[in-house]
Amino acid sequence: MQLYFLVFVVSCMSFANIYAQNFTLTIHTIQAQEAKILTSYQYPKTYKDSLSVLKTLQNLVTTLQEDGFLAASFDSIFCKEKQFHAYLHIAKSYRFLQLNTDNIPKELLQYMDSKSKNISKKRQNHSFYYIDFLKLKTNLLRISENNGYPFAKVYLGSIQFKTIDLSQDKTNYKTNNENDYQREQDFSAILRYEKGTYIRFDSLLIIGKNPLKIKRKFLENYLKLHKNQSFSQKKVEDAEKLLRKLPYLQLTQPLETTFERDRAFLILHSEALKINQFDGIVGLLPNAAQNNQLQFTGQVNLKLYNLLQSGKTLLLEWQSPRSQSQLLNLSYEHPNLFKSGIDITSSLHLNKRDTSFVNFRWALQFAYNLGGNAKVFAFTEFRQSTSDSSQVNQPIKNIADTKVQLYGLGYEFQNLNNLQNPRKGWHIRLTTSAGNKDIK
Repeated sequence: MQLYFLVFVVSCMSFANIYAQNFTLTIHTIQAQEAKILTSYQYPKTYKDSLSVLKTLQNLVTTLQEDGFLAASFDSIFCKEKQFHAYLHIAKSYRFLQLNTDNIPKELLQYMDSKSKNISKKRQNHSFYYIDFLKLKTNLLRISENNGYPFAKVYLGSIQFKTIDLSQDKTNYKTNNENDYQREQDFSAILRYEKGTYIRFDSLLIIGKNPLKIKRKFLENYLKLHKNQSFSQKKVEDAEKLLRKLPYLQLTQPLETTFERDRAFLILHSEALKINQFDGIVGLLPNAAQNNQLQFTGQVNLKLYNLLQSGKTLLLEWQSPRSQSQLLNLSYEHPNLFKSGIDITSSLHLNKRDTSFVNFRWALQFAYNLGGNAKVFAFTEFRQSTSDSSQVNQPIKNIADTKVQLYGLGYEFQNLNNLQNPRKGWHIRLTTSAGNKDIK
């Protein structure tokens, strides 16, 4: 038996004419007691469109039911000259609920939170607020859909109403409001749980006008979705977040799940982005400082994503603008090393300015994705700076040469809507490190 119901009778829904106009909302009640109850619930009086009005009414009914007014509903709703009128029926408050939880499978107990465990552990009838039942129902459904049962059902059965006198049993029915002891009815029910068909992941299907060419094995390991694995809605949600992090892929619509018998197929609607880049110029020039000997000079930019269709990334930047000077930035990322779920990134930086100085940095990072938008990582970094003391000012020439070795940990959170051209979202990166610094 479902205890949620909401009746809408709307007399003006011509969206072409009324959309984007200002609307007012007036809620009417039949009984004075219901009007008094309604005063404790706040809601806006004006709205920009009719859908916002209907959403507010639906949320109000849900809130009333969570607070124990299980029969709350709107008898009718009509609109006249941009003025909405809704007639609300609140009925009695059934604050206490006798719920038999013997039907909860034992294997679910280990996943429940402490409150749900306390309800189930006693294996008998218990009194608690209706909102606790809603939380228990949500908890059971969440556990089920993340452990292979996305079609599980939780509902109340064998509902029985009875007359009680709460004022005679204030030990079991505690309240700070004396009026609560005047309720005349309570009801008992059995919590029914049906787990439905056991579902396992099957395949990941990639479709689109310009679908991404990538090894399915890599994508399954990256998303942590493997064939014959128990279905998990949380993994599906995390997979969509992980896909949005790939710079060479754009989702054209949310990740879609389709079910056939006892199998779940994920459909990836995507387009491959053309972000690989290679440009540069190289050549030979005479070096006047070395008797016009030829020197190699130029500039190269290279960005390669999804190398070998396996998600690897190689970035290269090289410049040699003058004699004995060059700038080099090199980075390589290898995701999911040996199917361990660990991404490795190595980077190198070299900046050489003729004979004046040389700056060198090398870093190695090991990252583990926590699922969705967050990851943790550990890294090591080595830096070295050397200089020609004859080219350095006297006060600082004794500390111009340094070596630094660092070891650190970090955390990164990113939920940008677009990696290449973000318009909203967050990107937070926190690091802490310690090490040695040698000054020559």
